Amino acid sequence: MSCTPVTLASINTECGNNMGGIKEVLAQNHASVTGVTVTDGKITAFTLASNAPEAAKFNFRKQTGNMHSEYAIDDAGGSKLVNTTVALRFAKMETAKRTAFMAMANGELALIVQDNNGVYWYLGKDNPVTLSAGTGDTGTNFTDSNEYAPTLSDTSLEMPMEVADAAVATFLNASA
Repeated sequence: MSCTPVTLASINTECGNNMGGIKEVLAQNHASVTGVTVTDGKITAFTLASNAPEAAKFNFRKQTGNMHSEYAIDDAGGSKLVNTTVALRFAKMETAKRTAFMAMANGELALIVQDNNGVYWYLGKDNPVTLSAGTGDTGTNFTDSNEYAPTLSDTSLEMPMEVADAAVATFLNASA
């Protein structure tokens, strides 16, 4: 048996500006996201449960967060998965951040990650995003960072999908 041929798409050279890193992470309870509408490979709408809370916003110092996606392919088993991690660093250990960190550790999440090019990406489409690692560190020297550093992980059937700006407002559910 052979696989179904696919239509390949060309990729042009990117000549414009491109900035690495992430700017902001928005987190919602995975169970609160009851529907995702995809149009031409981009998420254009979310449906949230009627009791969905307002999304949490994780803000951090510039150049301290990243999102990394990697294919995990097993030809013998016929599986192609994408593992995506979001690594964050929150300066200064304190109670409010500790409480948020513990909620991440005990929750099943859906995330929207905004990169430094202003593009939003969705994690949690196929499975909940969970905390896979994390540290709290006082540092040793006066100039060392005192911080919490959680790593959130997503396993999906495909790379994170871009999210239209209009869909981000629904995900935030700021009117809750």
